[in-house]
Amino acid sequence: MRSALGSLVAVAVVASLGIGAGLSGGWSSGISFAEGIASFTSTINLHLSLSGWELESTWDLAAPELNFHTLTFRGSLGLLDYEAGVSFRFTSPKLATRSGSGWALEGLEWTGGHFSLELPLGNLTLRLTLLTAPGDR
Repeated sequence: MRSALGSLVAVAVVASLGIGAGLSGGWSSGISFAEGIASFTSTINLHLSLSGWELESTWDLAAPELNFHTLTFRGSLGLLDYEAGVSFRFTSPKLATRSGSGWALEGLEWTGGHFSLELPLGNLTLRLTLLTAPGDR
């Protein structure tokens, strides 16, 4: 009973967010042939917007499981626009494990991230972008 009530509350929260916010998405797939080898690609995109703030989540599917994931957050404060994102790869279908101190994430490999600030000044736009990858220090 307790689990059913928790599930009902979770569905109600997600539904209320979906009604009050712009929620859209898409799915694209393709197949390409190179040197006699077929390559299949498939991407799922989920876009959530609420009062000028945007959260975008993109999965690059590789059969048989989700393989790459990118999470991007966009917004603006006054004239300053910003965007932050992180990309990671699933290395194992088992993501969360119980450890002595709580929950630990296993099976995620961070592949990069970015942070960008943009300031439009008339016909001139100033942009600062910071990129990082696992080998960067």
